[in-house]
Amino acid sequence: MEEEKKTQELFKLELANRFQTLTDMDGVEIETIEEKWRKIGTTFIETSEKVLGYKEKSKKDWMTQQTWEKIRERKRIKDEMNVCRTQAKKIELQKTYAEENREVKRSARKEQRNYIDILSYLAETYG
Repeated sequence: MEEEKKTQELFKLELANRFQTLTDMDGVEIETIEEKWRKIGTTFIETSEKVLGYKEKSKKDWMTQQTWEKIRERKRIKDEMNVCRTQAKKIELQKTYAEENREVKRSARKEQRNYIDILSYLAETYG
């Protein structure tokens, strides 16, 4: 909670400083409304990226490296399917993608069940 307040104050301060710089440059050149809105938008986005950073993607604890490899393979097939020029090749890739998709889902379900079983066993044993 305390960390959120510090981040919020830092964001407000940084944003105020950047907008002050924009208003100081107001009389320098004649701008259209669209240019002003674009500057406001980019200022807000840049400040957000600087103060808050990017959201980190977290991998699921219960998924193994083997499942992640299957997901990457499925993605590769889908990308290949999207750039395919011939209809026959596209149909073939769609079948391959459907099979790979089933494998990914089957593997993920199996691993999730195993993970939940392990957690429930640990909770019952040490809980």
